[in-house]
Amino acid sequence: MATTLLTRPRDSRSLRREVRSWWLGALLIAVSGAWACNHAAQPSGDGAASDAGSVVDSAVLTEDAGPDAGDAGEADAGTDAGMDADAGAPDESCHNPAGAGSFDGGTLSLMAGLMGHAFNDPPAGPVFDGARFVYFGCTTAICRVPLCPGLMAIDPNQPSQLVGPALVLAGSETRQGAADGAGTAARFTSVNGLAYDGSRYLYVADRSNHNLRRIDLQEGAGFQVTTVVGVVAEPGTIDGSAASARLSEPMALAHDGHRYLYVGEWSEVSLGNGTFGYAGTIRRVDTQPGPTFATVVTVAGNPSQIGSVDGIGAAARLYGPMGLAHDGSQFLYVSAGRSIRRVDTAAGGSWGAVTTIVGGPSDGTGSVDGVGTAARFSNAAGISLDALGRLYVADSEGTVHRVDLTPGPAYGAMTTVVGVSGQQGDFIVGPLSTALLNRPQGVAAVGAGSVVVCDTYVRSLFRADGL
Repeated sequence: MATTLLTRPRDSRSLRREVRSWWLGALLIAVSGAWACNHAAQPSGDGAASDAGSVVDSAVLTEDAGPDAGDAGEADAGTDAGMDADAGAPDESCHNPAGAGSFDGGTLSLMAGLMGHAFNDPPAGPVFDGARFVYFGCTTAICRVPLCPGLMAIDPNQPSQLVGPALVLAGSETRQGAADGAGTAARFTSVNGLAYDGSRYLYVADRSNHNLRRIDLQEGAGFQVTTVVGVVAEPGTIDGSAASARLSEPMALAHDGHRYLYVGEWSEVSLGNGTFGYAGTIRRVDTQPGPTFATVVTVAGNPSQIGSVDGIGAAARLYGPMGLAHDGSQFLYVSAGRSIRRVDTAAGGSWGAVTTIVGGPSDGTGSVDGVGTAARFSNAAGISLDALGRLYVADSEGTVHRVDLTPGPAYGAMTTVVGVSGQQGDFIVGPLSTALLNRPQGVAAVGAGSVVVCDTYVRSLFRADGL
């Protein structure tokens, strides 16, 4: 099967020009029903248009559609501009014969994004629900796509090969705010981290609103959005009940699959001479129904001290966390700066202990495979654990790495599995041996040897298989 090199736009204005040239073709495909991942009609919830979500029509999105200044805290009852609210809920089944097949040694394919859905801004996430859907943030909205086979032969001059539109579950891609509500009646300001609790709720870090939101994914709930903790325009690192606690720029999330949600926060710190950096803290939110619901405690880090120092609790120092992943039992993994840290979350004397397991200070050589602190990242971003306990790390300079967490001599061994260090730029789909990414920012394990990667520069989701 042929692979195709797509030349990346040199700047965001060029990107918008190229995307506009594809919108007309996207509209024709939508009319003919020949989308690669078709979304037609599947009952969900009570069937109301706002509850069912809306399908983004790339052909009618407005260039540089900015937020409505009057919508800062108020939901809009009407259909969002640039969105086509279906009378019925979409059928999120896979119809992508162009993506069938694989290559020996692994495959990188385009799953959603630039070619079939012009995201207004880079997608955040992704998160896999363990069964069918991949969720991601579209700046001020929450979207999802089914886990479809990706495209491995891409020709921008052939609209028939475009990947279909994404479903907007909650919020609006063109309007921001902080309002709770059902589905697209809700508003977000800056969607960053996402986490699924394994049963019902998708949690959202709304960074600029300094709060934590959750979406009810239970059938019939209408994708209801509620604020769990945090107050708009009142940032802070105050522990306590839902009413008294405050959050500061929540950036990354991870749920332990049982009771607790972990939040990686950023706090701006002056470095002198008019420069600033971000100190990191790890907070824990109780998601168990009852009197302690939404209670917040700080696990590790100090919001006024920046750095990379191992220690227990407030004695540890972290840079602003970019990604979190929990193993479901004892350890929380944190990507911060150019290293992966491990936080002990089990009750006991070592609760809150932070240990560096992979990476270290940059030596200017980019990412380098190795074991433990001998390995190097260019910039560790999103992370995800698979069922075998292997940690995948999106390195935003063009690569995805895998870290072995199996106890023994290989513990902490890092291997590059997608991309080539030092060859960030154009992206190539096809065999992993020649595949390239641009700026991977998020990653989600979706099965044994498979991940979905969010590339924020080309505004797309890629799927890598055979890792």
